Amino acid sequence: YGDCSAYSVQQTNDGGYIFTGTVGGSSSNSLGLVKTDANGDSSWTGMWGSNFDGINQAGHSVIQTSDGGYVITGSIEITGNSYDVWLIKTDSQGNEEWNQAFGGSNTDYGSSVEQTSDGGYIITGNPQIENSSVGSVLLMKTDQNGNIEWYVLPSIGPYNSTYPGSSVQTDDGGYIITGYTHEYANADLLLIKTDNNGNIEWVNIPLDIYYEEFVISVSDGDITVYENVALTIIQFYDCADNPNGTAEEDCLGECGGSAQLDACDVCNGNNTTCTGCMNENACNYDPDALITDSNAC
Repeated sequence: YGDCSAYSVQQTNDGGYIFTGTVGGSSSNSLGLVKTDANGDSSWTGMWGSNFDGINQAGHSVIQTSDGGYVITGSIEITGNSYDVWLIKTDSQGNEEWNQAFGGSNTDYGSSVEQTSDGGYIITGNPQIENSSVGSVLLMKTDQNGNIEWYVLPSIGPYNSTYPGSSVQTDDGGYIITGYTHEYANADLLLIKTDNNGNIEWVNIPLDIYYEEFVISVSDGDITVYENVALTIIQFYDCADNPNGTAEEDCLGECGGSAQLDACDVCNGNNTTCTGCMNENACNYDPDALITDSNAC
């Protein structure tokens, strides 16, 4: 092979790894998929496209699916310098089960794919929209066979460029998208929350960053943002919007406030709501008590 690039990797259920990217040829690039064991030794490889037909393909994101197979999203060249979002489903050995391409007359590509709770897929991508002065993102939902159920192209103004990174389904059935948006030289971290049909619920730009993407995870209903190792943070802002400040919200939501949770997990409490008899042999034993009150027994 010629020049090869990998853009996405995930650990698999057997402890190995799956990654996707491009395989370079004499006149074009193909989409590559590689499965390794736990030590990084190749178990099998797959390639979509020809390195000699002048048509470029690339894999940008890969995940293992609930059936043990894999789904990849990326891009496929339709005409000269025009690309569509590409979605490929394989079995556990990398054999193609189906593939779908989506797009218009301009360039669109898929940057991230995740499986949804109904067995379908949510794809985040970057569309090119004619006569638009603001950047947009692509959020597309498909069924388990890759058929489009809906898609949205939310525009984030007044920024003139928006680049999505990834998305995941949230506990309420909606989606959270991350990436960055910028105007002129600087870029800002971008978070977009939608409902289960892709309608925007809120947009947040919490940090100033410089041309880097983010990944996110959702655990116990909390959204955590992790930055790539190569990320360069320009400035953090605290709750008072002070650059690199240290002010934090207290349990009452007051920036820089002093209210704290007591031992009973009550904001500004006095440790009385969880006080009781902790003697298991007492007739008025309180199994929910966290603080012993000897007078209560």
